[in-house]
Amino acid sequence: MPSLSFPLLDRIGRLRAFRPLGPPGVQSKLPLSWLLAPTPSAIGFALRTTAAALIALVIALWMELDDPQWAAMTVWIVAQGS
Repeated sequence: MPSLSFPLLDRIGRLRAFRPLGPPGVQSKLPLSWLLAPTPSAIGFALRTTAAALIALVIALWMELDDPQWAAMTVWIVAQGS
């Protein structure tokens, strides 16, 4: 038996997930403010991880691996856990 689809109910359900706006004149914190103004520790992490990924890529290219891009990707994957 095919399932019935109710697009209007689906749309209403998605609208309920949004938060209501605050009173006029009150500025709420941006949800991505960390992206616009990263902390010094976040910048340091990004620079260290980028340097490690570039070193891994250079070594992988020097070793003439078939897919050297995975060396840099591995650095980023391992760094996400710390």
